[in-house]
Amino acid sequence: MKLLTLLQTKTLVAIVAGVLLVGGATAAFAATPAGQMVVQSFAHTHPTITAAATHDAKSQTKETPATHGQPTCPGLADA
Repeated sequence: MKLLTLLQTKTLVAIVAGVLLVGGATAAFAATPAGQMVVQSFAHTHPTITAAATHDAKSQTKETPATHGQPTCPGLADA
């Protein structure tokens, strides 16, 4: 009886440790750009947002007319 209980406990501990190890490795792997693409391909999902540049060097060097004390970029004061 003690042997059966010991084997059941070891099996349960091994399963929990495996789940934690796989979950942690997946989270760490998904933190890299290459890993994100692999995880998304396994999950069959597509990214919902894309990064787009809103300002480039040319637009920031141009002179803009005064806008009565308002910042030229709407979120600039909050940053």
